[in-house]
Amino acid sequence: MNRQQKEQVIESLKGDFQDNSASFVVGVEGLTVHQLESLRGGLREKGGKLKIAKVRLAKQAISGLDNLKEFEPLFKQQLGFVFTGEQAPAIAKVLYKFSKENEALELVAGYFENSVLDKDSVIEIASLPSREELITMIARLLNEPVAKFARAVQAVSDKKAEEGGEPEPAPAASDDTKAESDVKEESKPSEGEDKAEEKKEVSEADKSE
Repeated sequence: MNRQQKEQVIESLKGDFQDNSASFVVGVEGLTVHQLESLRGGLREKGGKLKIAKVRLAKQAISGLDNLKEFEPLFKQQLGFVFTGEQAPAIAKVLYKFSKENEALELVAGYFENSVLDKDSVIEIASLPSREELITMIARLLNEPVAKFARAVQAVSDKKAEEGGEPEPAPAASDDTKAESDVKEESKPSEGEDKAEEKKEVSEADKSE
């Protein structure tokens, strides 16, 4: 690697440290090419990226960054640098899980929320919910009251249905009501009687003339 290439690596690392809200330092000595590619793929899926650089170049990259001065004593052996914007917990989970499955990967340190983190703190961040998990949790909490209300309404409806049962039949008419109805029917003149009465009145009118 010539001087120009080294300067490009330094500037690239410096830009990544400045442009990303979270970064992690991992020891990669002993990892195979296949393992590194597998790690890169897992990080990429969660919005992170991995860069491998020599310690001397990494120290030069952070030399002008006051917030990362605590990183410098930790830069030893062959290191990998992981960067992410808003997915720190998710990236920490990937690194922690990968370190459990591949002993050659060592969690060294991290930078998150304007603070340099040691190995234990990185593991703590790995236990935090990721953005997707947090959204799911919030959605569940918001939907729970609606679900409870719906269940309560259904319970009330079911209870009313049980208490109401089948509708009662209409009460039968009493004997007095029947008798009154019969009297009304009898007192009403038939159509024949009406016509006879009309003829009688016409006949009497003719006689008087």
